[in-house]
Amino acid sequence: MTTAVLPYSAQHYNSLPSIADAGRSLKPADIALLTTTIGQVFVKHKVQKLFGIILLHNHFSLDENEILVNIGPVAVPWKTPSLAEQLRDVKGCA
Repeated sequence: MTTAVLPYSAQHYNSLPSIADAGRSLKPADIALLTTTIGQVFVKHKVQKLFGIILLHNHFSLDENEILVNIGPVAVPWKTPSLAEQLRDVKGCA
């Protein structure tokens, strides 16, 4: 399940660093923190199969009328102005 906490925005996606820059910004201590301390919290609360941690990044820029859609393991830009407009009003669930 995914919960939107901000309205959908191609600008937000485009502001993310490239995967290369995001990867370079990780320090060994950051990775250790993820695999130990934060990982232990997930296991303690038995949510390690429900939640995950991802490195936010982009591979390409999106146009304002595009949304990023996962098709299997691949994310692709999808030009659907009407759907993108609908997604701007998506709010997180309570």
